[in-house]
This record gives sequence, structure tokens and C-alpha cells, in this order.
Amino acid sequence: MFRLLPLLILLSACASTHRPLRLASFPSGAHIYIDGRDTGFVTPITLDLQDKAQSQLELVLPGYKTAKRTLNLHEGREVVPYSDSTVFYLTWRLPFFLATDAFWGPIQRYTVEQPGRVYVRLDRS
Repeated sequence: MFRLLPLLILLSACASTHRPLRLASFPSGAHIYIDGRDTGFVTPITLDLQDKAQSQLELVLPGYKTAKRTLNLHEGREVVPYSDSTVFYLTWRLPFFLATDAFWGPIQRYTVEQPGRVYVRLDRS
């Protein structure tokens, strides 16, 4: 049993510092720049953005005006005590499914409040 403990700790998921963001534009095919750097992708796409307070988004498509948006990535957190998380009386009382940062504390479930999805209609230049 104790031989498995290091393996469980290594295999447990760490807390994510990236947030998924779905980007779409009309017309599609706009080049995506985040914080002034070309991502190498075009719309529509789902990107994993680093967890930052703010990011600058630019969508560039030849023949259309460059669309600029400020992304405010906020994270909502709901904390559930471990004792409240077991709903069935035969459930193991050991937190094998927790991430390493929450192994000894309460269960923390993260949800992204915004933006999550961005749609931009590009204007002709």
C-alpha cells in the first residue's frame, strides 16, 4: 500500500494555470495576436491562455480593420470540504483523486467566469 503512495502523488494532476478560450470571427481566418505576439493560429480555434489578469487580443485579416480586445480572465473558486464530497457510504475516505496542491486540504473546484468565448465581427477597411 505504501509503495503506491509516491506513484499516486506523481500521477495526481497539478492545478492548471491555463484557461481555455474559444475565439471566432466573421469572416473566419483572422490571424490571432495575444499581447503583441503572433500565435500562429487563425479563427475559429480554442486556445489555452495563461492565467493572467489581462491580455490584449488582436485579430488581423487582410482587407479588414484590426480588431483589438482586452481580455479580463477571472477565475471563480468554489471550495468544498473533503468531508462533504463523499456522497455514498461505501466511498473510500482517502483523497486519491485530489491534485497535489490540494492533497491535504479541501477540494477546490475552479470555474472560469469570463470570457470563455469571444466572437468578433470584423469591419472592412
